[in-house]
Amino acid sequence: MMHNKLIITVLCLLSILVSLLYAHPVDNPSSVYPDNVKGVQVTTPENGDSYDFGEKVKLTLYPDPKTSVIYEINLWIANLNRVHVFASNVSVKPGQENILEFTLPDRDPSKNITDDARFHFGIYESADTFMGASSTFVIGSPKFGLTISKPPSGLIVQSGKPFNVKWSDNFNKYSGKNIVVHLFYFLGDTNKITEVPADLYTGIPVEDGTYDITIPSSFPPHRDYVIILGIIDVLRNGVTEHYGLPLTLVD
Repeated sequence: MMHNKLIITVLCLLSILVSLLYAHPVDNPSSVYPDNVKGVQVTTPENGDSYDFGEKVKLTLYPDPKTSVIYEINLWIANLNRVHVFASNVSVKPGQENILEFTLPDRDPSKNITDDARFHFGIYESADTFMGASSTFVIGSPKFGLTISKPPSGLIVQSGKPFNVKWSDNFNKYSGKNIVVHLFYFLGDTNKITEVPADLYTGIPVEDGTYDITIPSSFPPHRDYVIILGIIDVLRNGVTEHYGLPLTLVD
């Protein structure tokens, strides 16, 4: 009798697991990315991860099956471009998970490497051609920053279907401010980052902390889309302060 109850319990748990998988087929960032979707998807660091200067950081990326070499991996700040080069001509395993480790640079104000919440890893195909980017993360102890807690970096999103974005203003810096949502993807054209459209959503109060976003089905599948949350009328380094995370768009 006890044996039968155990079998029934196991079968029930398996049934629940299967139902969850089918109910949320694209919610897992570590899912296998479709081979026919081009680009490089980055899943770590996560948005809002915090590090010290000189600390080692793991970069996890999934290149498409035709990408075996990355021209350059660098550190950059939103709107300030690259501030430090980690490595060039990096060999990667096409179509597979790649985990790389890099040591963050020391603080250097002359190169804009200071306490900041807007650092990214930049992935380049050539000297002037982006392939992708990581989520924004923190180095040092800045007293500002918007943290995006959902979705996870590298989420696989189906076009035309909504997904939820959540954020927090941990330092209470943006009371009364609004957010504009931009969507970028990197086409592999020199110096060209495509923004589609100019404003996906705008006028969202920071205090709301959450919003459902739908990427129109007219946008092409790609591994290197980046959702950007810009804080309207808040400038840093002369441009709108913004934070982002990468995702993959599928049909």
